Amino acid sequence: MLLLWNLALSQQRSQVLKIAANEAKTIADMDVSFRNWIIEHDGVYVPMTQQTPPDAFLNVPEKDIKTPSGRRLTLLSHAYAMRQIYESRARQNLPGGYISSLSHVEGDSGRTALALVDGERMKFVQAFPTRAACLHCHAADGYKIGDINGSITSTVPLAPLEAAGRTARVSLTLYSFLIWTLGLFGIGFAYRRIRLALSSAQKSEERFRGIFEASHDALMTLEPPSWQYSMANPAAIEMFRIKNTEESASLTPGDLSPERQPDGRASAEKSKEMIEIAMREGSHFFEWTHKRISGEEFFSTVLLSRIEEGEKTFLQAAVRDITENKRAEEALRQQTEELRAKNDELGRFMRTTIDRELRMVELKREVDALCEKLGQPPRHSA
Repeated sequence: MLLLWNLALSQQRSQVLKIAANEAKTIADMDVSFRNWIIEHDGVYVPMTQQTPPDAFLNVPEKDIKTPSGRRLTLLSHAYAMRQIYESRARQNLPGGYISSLSHVEGDSGRTALALVDGERMKFVQAFPTRAACLHCHAADGYKIGDINGSITSTVPLAPLEAAGRTARVSLTLYSFLIWTLGLFGIGFAYRRIRLALSSAQKSEERFRGIFEASHDALMTLEPPSWQYSMANPAAIEMFRIKNTEESASLTPGDLSPERQPDGRASAEKSKEMIEIAMREGSHFFEWTHKRISGEEFFSTVLLSRIEEGEKTFLQAAVRDITENKRAEEALRQQTEELRAKNDELGRFMRTTIDRELRMVELKREVDALCEKLGQPPRHSA
């Protein structure tokens, strides 16, 4: 924590120096731009005042003029105008500066210089070359275009920035303490929640494993992406004649199925379809022909259930051997078929018998009718 605090203070000091340097450079650039504007216009006229008397070092025609209205104006050179500006800034406690002649240029000629003065002020020096407009006043001094003839220096005090930094440090201290306190509280709360979650997950896992191991149904779990069996309970190991749980972890549904199902479809292809349905719908119940490790095939029902544990999703397969049920169903079907065949045969016999009896009754009536025509008594009358 102390290391982070010291690092924050160091970064803040660096930020203060960077801001001061940028501000000093910006002020110098603005001052140079304003100076160049005055030079391009051969100076600037302003009213004469006690603060702005005529420039004693400027010897040019029409230095002092009078307007038609009677106002007295004096021509300011770029140097005089800049000194006036710097004095005005000083009165307003604004970042200051000054303009220097060639003999007072600081730093390498034609370059800028940045320096920290006494740890209290950031100073930026911008040397300026002689321009064509400068020769109007300085040709007699021996300057040529391009020669360095002076510089502008801007200074920015660090105190206001550091005061703002101290205020920021106080806020940072309070925020850091608050964040540290909240962090400790959050860590404690999270730790407690994690412990409870882990305890709950452990109990849930133990409960699940207890049910899983004690179930009389064969239970197995399958996990993506290979969809190999990851666990098998004792009932499953016994049902499929697997040696142990480790062996079951190397098996896939295809290893415990014949090559094809009763409908003719390949077991490997159809098992993927069953898995996809269970993952999409949440569960899927179907009949399946399985194969034990020994190669013996048997009929079964399978219930695939999707289970989600945190970010982990897998399937649980509950398998029941229904071979005996299938045999009973087949025996019942055969008995039903036999009864249906016998019933059909009995029906045919009854129809034949009834038809014969009806024919006999009809023949008796014909005989009685013939006897009556011959004048003989009926032979079959009741």
